[in-house]
Amino acid sequence: MRRAGVITVLLLTTLAGAGCSRRTAAAGAPAPVPAPAQAPETQAAAAATPAPSTPASEGGTFNRPKLGVRFDWPAGWAERPSDDYVLLLVAAAGPDAAGGGTSSISLDVPDLPPHIPGMIPIGSVRGGYVDDLRKSVGPIKTRDDPPPAVPNSAARLVRSTWTDRRNQGWQETALLLVHADRVYIFRARSPVVDEAATRAAFDGIVQSLEWTRKAAPTKGS
Repeated sequence: MRRAGVITVLLLTTLAGAGCSRRTAAAGAPAPVPAPAQAPETQAAAAATPAPSTPASEGGTFNRPKLGVRFDWPAGWAERPSDDYVLLLVAAAGPDAAGGGTSSISLDVPDLPPHIPGMIPIGSVRGGYVDDLRKSVGPIKTRDDPPPAVPNSAARLVRSTWTDRRNQGWQETALLLVHADRVYIFRARSPVVDEAATRAAFDGIVQSLEWTRKAAPTKGS
């Protein structure tokens, strides 16, 4: 089960007035901080995990019918096992020469409590995402950028920056989507000095994104 974190708590608060029940597994004890919000030092250690047999240089395709989404990732990125993401990619070259850290791109589809169809406010998704990130890395600066056009979705594009204990600057650009009563969170994290290459790969993934199940247009606010 994917972790919903603060997003689930906010949605539960929003949906309580509509008579929705709390899912025990998703909102019992305080949810552990999801892996995307680990400190950069922990991320770098996780990147040492051996890569799967798929050659990183060839790129790949993510196609998960159960989640209703398909997209391609470019050459130069390696898929890594993860208990917290449905997909985790790291820069195939390992630690970036310029930034001394490891860039990553991930997709998270958190479990959500039962809710009335169409009642997942994108504003609550954004608030939960930012709170989770702040809890794990400390003080952050955020800004909202114009999101890319993704059909039948409510979307927010949030860029956050912070400085770790080694005084290295980090950034995370997150595309938050609500589609077909699911939340999809695409993240691109890297040292600030390596943002351009990571963002180019991230933008390519988003441009290739396709919903593979028909759904009514999503309403969000």
